[in-house]
Amino acid sequence: MKIIVSDSGPIIHLYEANLLYLLQTIGKIYVPYKVLNEIESYLSIKLTEKFEYLEVLSLTEEEIGEKQKLVHLNLLQKANRKR
Repeated sequence: MKIIVSDSGPIIHLYEANLLYLLQTIGKIYVPYKVLNEIESYLSIKLTEKFEYLEVLSLTEEEIGEKQKLVHLNLLQKANRKR
C-alpha cells in the first residue's frame, strides 16, 4: 500500500468525476487540515464522513510552537521568499 498526500485539486476533480474511490485501491490518502477545509467548502460535503480511508494531517503542539517561533522571527517568511 502506498501513502498518498494530496492537495485539494486532484481530490475535488476525482470526486466530481465520481472516481475518488480509485485512490483507495492505491493506498491511504492524507490531506493537511487546511486542504480538507478547502475541499469541504468547495464541495459542500463532509469528506471524512464519506471516505474512511481519508486521513487528516495536523501539526503537533511542538510543530505549532516551532512555526510560531519562526513566524515571530520572520524566518518563515524569508524561507518562503527564497523558493
